Amino acid sequence: MNSTEFKLPPNMSNVFPGYGGDGTQSCAQIQLEYEVFNHKITHLHIGNSLESDRTEGMRHLDTIPKKTLLLRDLGYYNIGNLRTIGEEDIFYISRLHSQISIYTKSEGSFKRITHQEILEKRRTKSILT
Repeated sequence: MNSTEFKLPPNMSNVFPGYGGDGTQSCAQIQLEYEVFNHKITHLHIGNSLESDRTEGMRHLDTIPKKTLLLRDLGYYNIGNLRTIGEEDIFYISRLHSQISIYTKSEGSFKRITHQEILEKRRTKSILT
């Protein structure tokens, strides 16, 4: 799932409000989810640009089959949403927001992993655990 948005004429701002300023009084957003293996669009939503990707992505989570792998831009998701996706037995790949810290748990305590450590592990391994 991903989205794109585009400007509309200002007179459409009552239906498709924009962010304001710089001529973006009215803006539409298209959310599209595509199932790669079956070549099917599984979700298509056209709304205003103020609707959040994270909200739209969680609206129909119950229709996604267990063990599915989601490819989404979840960088702005909150930890509760990520936990919910995991509890539904759904897997995900997403970008990592730059302000997020990663920790590993070892013997009951947590150790912060830096982005540099992740890059170093990636150079020597094909799979990170």
